[in-house]
Amino acid sequence: MKRLHYIDWLRVLAFLTLILFHCAVPFVEHYTWEINNEDTSPWITRIIWWTHQWRLPLLFFIAGVGVCFSLRRRSVLTFFEERTLRLFGCFIS
Repeated sequence: MKRLHYIDWLRVLAFLTLILFHCAVPFVEHYTWEINNEDTSPWITRIIWWTHQWRLPLLFFIAGVGVCFSLRRRSVLTFFEERTLRLFGCFIS
């Protein structure tokens, strides 16, 4: 199967947006977070509220695409076993 490079770039852009989002949140007006700054920015606030609408759905979409590609090569049971081992393998050993 041919690799879809636009999916890789979409993932890179999604995680770059995620990092920038969390770096900018302290400067958002009327928002309480772990760290807040007294100086806020109206334009950063607009950008954050705009990206907030689609950043998590985009990450879930990318995860779903990865699951879809993974299920093309293995059964659902094998996929579930691999994910379980990967998530809880440190507790089993």
